[in-house]
Amino acid sequence: MREKLEFKNVNSPIIELCQLELRRESEKSSYVTVCPACNEGSLLMRRNHDTLKLSEFDRCLLCGQTVRYLDIEILRGREENG
Repeated sequence: MREKLEFKNVNSPIIELCQLELRRESEKSSYVTVCPACNEGSLLMRRNHDTLKLSEFDRCLLCGQTVRYLDIEILRGREENG
């Protein structure tokens, strides 16, 4: 079934959501979550290449769905405060 999911959502509208509400891929993972579009792929919490801050936008590694994290400032604050 994975073959059929690959990049099927790459041109879909961006989904806006809160990262903190997504299902984690494992108990040990703070940032890696299951894609809400395909329920099989992973969202890894990307970083800005220049600033190294967590990125507001992410993309599923399997289906290509783009998401925008509405709670990005909270996530960045958590990271800065340890």
